[in-house]
Amino acid sequence: MIVLTVVLALLIAALVAGRISRPIIALTADAQAIAGGDLARRGSVTATSEVGTLAAAFNQMAETVESQTQALTENERRYRLVFEANPLPMWIWELSTRRFLAVNDATIERFGYSRDEFLSMTALDVRPPNQHSHFEELISGPLARRNDTGIWTYRVKSGETFEAEINASPIIWGGRNSYLVVIHDISERHRAEAALAASQAQLRQMQKIEAVGSLAAGIAHDFNNLLTAILGSVDLAISALPEEHEATDELRHARGSAMRATDLTKRLLTFSRQKVSAPVLADMRDIVRGMQPLLVRTLGEHVKLDLRLDRAACTVRADPSQLEQVVLNLLVNARDAMPNGGSAVIHVNTLSPDAVPAGLAAGRWVLLAVADNGMGMDAATAERAFEPFFTTKERGKGTGLGLSMVYSIVQSAGGQVRLQSKVDEGTTLRVYLPFCAGEVTPRLTPQHGTDAVGGGESVLLVEDDDAVRRVTSRMLEGLGFRVIAAAGPRQALDLARDHIGTIDVLLSDVIMPGINGRELAEAVRKLRPAMKVVFVSGYTDDVALLQQLRAQTLFFLAKPFTAQALGHMVRGALDSSIDE
Repeated sequence: MIVLTVVLALLIAALVAGRISRPIIALTADAQAIAGGDLARRGSVTATSEVGTLAAAFNQMAETVESQTQALTENERRYRLVFEANPLPMWIWELSTRRFLAVNDATIERFGYSRDEFLSMTALDVRPPNQHSHFEELISGPLARRNDTGIWTYRVKSGETFEAEINASPIIWGGRNSYLVVIHDISERHRAEAALAASQAQLRQMQKIEAVGSLAAGIAHDFNNLLTAILGSVDLAISALPEEHEATDELRHARGSAMRATDLTKRLLTFSRQKVSAPVLADMRDIVRGMQPLLVRTLGEHVKLDLRLDRAACTVRADPSQLEQVVLNLLVNARDAMPNGGSAVIHVNTLSPDAVPAGLAAGRWVLLAVADNGMGMDAATAERAFEPFFTTKERGKGTGLGLSMVYSIVQSAGGQVRLQSKVDEGTTLRVYLPFCAGEVTPRLTPQHGTDAVGGGESVLLVEDDDAVRRVTSRMLEGLGFRVIAAAGPRQALDLARDHIGTIDVLLSDVIMPGINGRELAEAVRKLRPAMKVVFVSGYTDDVALLQQLRAQTLFFLAKPFTAQALGHMVRGALDSSIDE
């Protein structure tokens, strides 16, 4: 009985233990499967006892782990997408060791290292040595483990350095304290800012020129009328006095001063772009060759001139007289930089598109360069060289308009001027003008003949300024012309209609009350078709009108003028066969 009872008890215990152990074994297998990565595994135990409750809790836990793991995986996928595909360089480095833990493709491309190379480097390896101590102070100090922004200099594999704006954020990466750093290369921005600063400086220079030019142009007309009257009166006085008269020298001195004032006025108007220009196709080589005798005299015996002219055509569209002023002003500056002698070299050549310097538009350009081996300029002087009226010469030795005129003329022709200078090593000024293909326009001049005196020809003089009209009448009469003077266009029309006899030449100011000189000439020549026309002007803000007049006639006399210039112009018009 005892044995039977024991056996029965063991059987009952085995049955009970089996019912308890089987669910536990199943739950253990499920747990092991989940631990092995099978997050979709669920328990199949359905008992109502505590084991069943445990199985239900296990399944709920498995679902939570699966959903959280999926969310974590999605977050990691998004992070990878943002990190790897970000166009800005990004990296993660460990705070304790400074070693890189991850880098994106943009970092590899910008710095030139492979991913494996990066993962064997530290954050110090991409910084210049002079920044290592500062970097260590920042990450070891009390401000470590905080968000940080700033400007840092980085060094790429080739050794090149660049400035970057960074944003560093502390993160936990793989259980390690780390920094996620986003790098924004600002070297292009700095270059753009430098280009903007240069363009702003150029704009300020142009504004200075425009401001001074407006002032000069505003007074030029009246000033030129005054100078015409002064020069004419002085010439008449000199011609009326014997050579040995004591006043003759004083009058010549006054005349010289008036001529210098005349030259200054012309410089001001050229510099302010108000001087009338007649752009044509001109070869820069011909301009320089034609000026060679003048340039040699300008430089003097102590400065050697060397011309290096291209064999190919160097054609530009500009006013030849203004190009001559550019060359002359550059040579004068070269001469003044070599008081003890030296050499000046003029280069003229065309630049192919692949040889065009940065900052110029694509295409072909003509280069005019004037180089000297004189005293040179320091940086402060070179920076102000093109400013109006800036000069390093003593008072009375220069106006400071030479390079300003060059700057203005070249700008109006669509070109650029660049200066390179170093103290005691000389200066080189380079003028770049757009190349224009085509046949060079011949430079036409009036046929003055051998004599500039009149033979009793009649001149209808139209001038609204009383002083200028008076002195011009006396000049013409002194030269042998008969003068019919009119104070304005209305009176001139009446005289042209009512005058008995011929009128050979109309000598008219361009700007007058009522109608301008061109309109007057058209009206008068309807009455007298054979009459020649000579236009005179001191200044007008109607540049288009004067350019049109210049294009239509060879006989255009700028105020102030001398009796000799007036006689040659009128004589040239009379002797010409040109029908204006």
